[in-house]
Amino acid sequence: DTLSLHDALPILIYLYNKILGVYYMKKKIYKKWWFWVIAVIGIVIINAIINPEEFEKEQQQIAIEQKAEAEKEAKEVAAKKAEEQKEKQKEDERNKKSTIIATTQEVVKKNLKCPSTAKFPWGFDEYTITESKSENKDRVIYNIAGYVDAENSFGAKLRNNFIVKLECTKDLSKRSEERRV
Repeated sequence: DTLSLHDALPILIYLYNKILGVYYMKKKIYKKWWFWVIAVIGIVIINAIINPEEFEKEQQQIAIEQKAEAEKEAKEVAAKKAEEQKEKQKEDERNKKSTIIATTQEVVKKNLKCPSTAKFPWGFDEYTITESKSENKDRVIYNIAGYVDAENSFGAKLRNNFIVKLECTKDLSKRSEERRV
């Protein structure tokens, strides 16, 4: 078997390097990553030793910026919380109005000749709701005014105005009612 030049080339390079003593060439120190990490840390330490006042000023500036950022975030969180609270109050108010109006409609239907024909206004704006204090501390009085279109005993569709007085607990769980036309 004969060796081809292609097979012999690596062997020749090895022998050449061995003879000249250049078997393993090391990387130069400035080409290694850890050299640069140590150099940067050394420069920072030397700078801190030479200019301690400037280093302290930089540290104070960093602390001030971090404090300002924390305060800004706290204000944003507080503003977001306040906005959420405001939205929750609006939602609670809408739910309260909805419950009051639904209860009022039930009371009015009980007093109609043909309750199945009752047509109430759709929007909250069509009702007038006033709130007043009750003699009972745990209760609130709501006066609700509105109208209903319903058939009378003869089948004629009429619009009837109503005022319903609801005396409820503040959470609307218990109530007593009174109707006036």
